[in-house]
Amino acid sequence: QKMYLSDRKGALIESIWTDIRCVQGGSSEYYGWPTQKPIALLNRIIQASSNEGDLVFDCFAGCGTTMTAAHHAKRGWIGIDVSPTAAKVNRERMEAIKAKITVVDENELEIEGLAKPKRRSAEKESAA
Repeated sequence: QKMYLSDRKGALIESIWTDIRCVQGGSSEYYGWPTQKPIALLNRIIQASSNEGDLVFDCFAGCGTTMTAAHHAKRGWIGIDVSPTAAKVNRERMEAIKAKITVVDENELEIEGLAKPKRRSAEKESAA
């Protein structure tokens, strides 16, 4: 079967997306995160790469844009971040969209047979 691009409906998706603007300070979605992505970008990526009911994993959750987009797209989601600030921002953001959340603190995990990781104190890090 031969198919010609000119016979196809819609616009060809380009590899450079110029129609999505960066998040800036005056934006309603701005959370002050230095690496924050626009929700429109994550919406597009999630819609193109998963199906409703799939699970989206964000191992650098930051301010929660990926989880927000996944929630709105009816995907399951898991987000992790080492920053206590990120955990606080994510909790507030997920509660605002009425997402069911469970926050797990690594320091409260009971893992039989494994030693808990030891965190360096701020004093030791500044001396290093």
